[in-house]
Amino acid sequence: MSVTMRHQLDIPEVFQVYQNHKNFEIIEGNSSKSRDCYIFFSSHGIYFPNTPEEFKLKVIEGNRFEWKRNIPKSYAKVIFLRDVFKQWYLEGINGEINSIEKLAEFLKQESQGLDIICIGSSAGGYAATLFGALLNAKKVFNFSGQFSLIPYLETERDLHPLLVKHEFNPAVNQYFNISKFIQNSSTPILYLYPGKCEQDIPQARVATSLNNVYDFKFNDGSHGCTVLPISLMDLFERSLDSLVKLQRATQGKFINTWLFSLRVSGFPKTYNYFLSKIYKIFNKKIFKK
Repeated sequence: MSVTMRHQLDIPEVFQVYQNHKNFEIIEGNSSKSRDCYIFFSSHGIYFPNTPEEFKLKVIEGNRFEWKRNIPKSYAKVIFLRDVFKQWYLEGINGEINSIEKLAEFLKQESQGLDIICIGSSAGGYAATLFGALLNAKKVFNFSGQFSLIPYLETERDLHPLLVKHEFNPAVNQYFNISKFIQNSSTPILYLYPGKCEQDIPQARVATSLNNVYDFKFNDGSHGCTVLPISLMDLFERSLDSLVKLQRATQGKFINTWLFSLRVSGFPKTYNYFLSKIYKIFNKKIFKK
């Protein structure tokens, strides 16, 4: 019988994987022309629910990292990261790279001489934004990511033990609100979020007050990635100028996900994806009968 733990740090295997596994993967470049180093940060959805069985299935046996299906065609290097503690990378990723500073230094060394592009959703979006700012990334894609962790101390203390542990530790709690790191950096943050999600609205207020955050407010109420899967790689490969123009054209408006895909990926690709979704729905209805 599967037992859901109070939080993920109650699972003994989580500590074993943190201490004994790298919790990162690196793919070397497939193009001599590209200078892009993509860094993908996994979110708290890396495994769920918080049971030993689910952790074993997804992390120990599956060795899961998010975003593996969304690697752009051309790159110099790709780095995948996960925080098995699911605590916003506050204690890094493993027993050696066990702090934000050490993780930033590791990523700096691995991406030396390359143009950094950081990507993540939710907690991964928080990490992509923070490390993107610390590393002076070329651009950051933050899907529904947090900018302040302080609200979680007020409403979800029981769920986030490392936030509570470091609440009064200035070495760590300086990262509980990452606004100052964004403001001290020239890194552009492409922030895509569901404009009707109660969880995201307070974070969006923080984000939109910052000069180098380019926000895309989607007509959606679900926390997480707001973009169709077919458009992600097209989005990542777009130039910053093109992305800024797109943001200015949609600023202050609720964005329709399908229309956004038409702008980013074009009609044929979006239409074919739409047909595939209809086909799947149709098939399900037939087999249910």
